[in-house]
Amino acid sequence: MADERGAEAYWEDAARSRLGFLDTVPPLTQAERIKDVYERIDTELAAMLNALSLSKSRRNAIAPVSRLSPEILPLIFELHALEAPLRKDHLGWIEVTHVCRHWRSIAIDTAALWRNIFMHLGDEWVGTMLARAKATPVVFDSGWDGIVTRPMVGPIMEHLFHTHEVSIQGDGQAVAIIHNWPFLSPAKCLRWLRAPTPPNHP
Repeated sequence: MADERGAEAYWEDAARSRLGFLDTVPPLTQAERIKDVYERIDTELAAMLNALSLSKSRRNAIAPVSRLSPEILPLIFELHALEAPLRKDHLGWIEVTHVCRHWRSIAIDTAALWRNIFMHLGDEWVGTMLARAKATPVVFDSGWDGIVTRPMVGPIMEHLFHTHEVSIQGDGQAVAIIHNWPFLSPAKCLRWLRAPTPPNHP
């Protein structure tokens, strides 16, 4: 109990020291000075939250699961991804990136986890997943009720050199481009392609 009180007293004193500027709050008529005070408080609070987050990370590091080797966790995550795939209404395996900093770092650096690119998630997510997949063979999927349009074909074309599978539904222009792939860019890794027949296709 003495140690707990000692810790409490320490952090209270530290907070009082850092927030000493609040002892002389400017009058309401000095709007600019009041704004500056708010900004200083927000800066201090952000620093406190960062210190708290760091402390929690150090605490989590003590747990047995956090002591697994960096080679084991990626294998566990990949198995989990098979059991908990990304769904229309659920993040699935991606939730492991929300557990702690250590897990997030490992998951983000495990390229194989990001190989399934769901186009319906939007340009930002597609770009993020492709960046994290690195040169790993990827799978493009239009997702649940997703329709790939011509602008969305761009990322596929850019990464065709390491595209392993494609399974999409698209508009006429997008589908026409896809069916002309062999003439536009090499697809040495492509093993499977599923796309509707383009309009006016013989």
